[in-house]
Amino acid sequence: MSIDEARNVMTLWGSPEDVFAAPGEAPRLRVRDEGLTRDIFAHIGDDGTVSAIEVWKPIPSKCQGEAVRVLYGDMDIFALPANDVIRSFRDRGIEVDESDPFYPNCPRLTLGFNREGGDDIEGELGVARFFESVLVARPGYYE
Repeated sequence: MSIDEARNVMTLWGSPEDVFAAPGEAPRLRVRDEGLTRDIFAHIGDDGTVSAIEVWKPIPSKCQGEAVRVLYGDMDIFALPANDVIRSFRDRGIEVDESDPFYPNCPRLTLGFNREGGDDIEGELGVARFFESVLVARPGYYE
């Protein structure tokens, strides 16, 4: 999908804005609403097409209205503790790469997760107890 096609599709969620990249970074599109019930990025690859979509967890204290949910089957990725989500993926036979504890991913599903920041930090490494964002990428993204 081209950046223009992504921009058109993202109008379903609001008014997409260009996020200008720092040198060496790919450009992105972002759409969010004033109530912060959704904050979604389209990451654009070097070839000018969408390489990934990233959905950020709504900020409960700032949400006005029904917030976005990210589901994998019956599993609510933002509502469950990150360790429970990871365990559930593994129980389903899905490989989870935790070589970077702040950014675990399921390479075969091309799903990535962000555990950096957040209000509820745990463990010696200081990872977030809940995922802050979920990234869905095209095949080969984690290769």
